[in-house]
Formats: sequence, structure tokens, C-alpha cells
Amino acid sequence: MFEPDRPIHRLSVSPNGEMFATACLDHSVKIYSVATCEPLCSCPVLQSQVSAIAFSPHSPTLVIAYCDHSVYEFDLDRKEFTPWSRENSNQFPKNWLKPLKHIMGLAFFPESADKILVHTDSAISVLDKSK
Repeated sequence: MFEPDRPIHRLSVSPNGEMFATACLDHSVKIYSVATCEPLCSCPVLQSQVSAIAFSPHSPTLVIAYCDHSVYEFDLDRKEFTPWSRENSNQFPKNWLKPLKHIMGLAFFPESADKILVHTDSAISVLDKSK
């Protein structure tokens, strides 16, 4: 049985069922093995609270949305943010989702690895990583 050492408020399971990720109230994001419940890696801790997490079905990455409207992509094999994330995650216009609330969920398009569906409580937007 998995017993976290801090309160979890977001959870996602990888498409292959081998990993799960938790986002805790201390802003930490950790990835664990389903088989052993042992930690595999941790994402860098950012200042903003995590608002949504989801594993990509297209690549070994975890997408993390934060309450400040930033979106990061973490490479699970390299255990670091992806090149796209390092180039773009801090480049979003400050008001790209304002006056909307924080991102509540992330979904992926089956036919396109570059498109991520992002939703708040009152809007849906497509984040196209190719643009």
C-alpha cells in the first residue's frame, strides 16, 4: 500500500499502467512505480501550485499545469523538462487564460502529439506545441 508523506491533491496514471504521478500541496510532483510504489523521479518544484497533471499517450512525458497558467512538460526518461518546455513554458502571454481561473484538466488528441486540450471551469483551449 502506498502511503504518501504529504497530502496529495492531484493524481495521474501513465497510459501503460506502469507509473503514477502525484502532485502534493507543497508543490512537489513525484513519479512512482505502480508495481513497487517506489519513487522513480521528482520534477523540479516551482513556486506556483500544481493545478493539473497528465501523462502523454504519445511519449514518456508528464504534462504539468500550474495555478499561474504555466504549462510544463517533463521527460520521464531524461528526468528533466523537455526542450519544448525549456523554450516555451515561460513564454506564454501573462493573460493567455485570463480572466479565467486555473487549469483544471489536460487531455491529449489521439491523432496529434503536439496538441493538448486544456480546460478551466469555464473554457476549453487547445495548446498547440508546434506553433
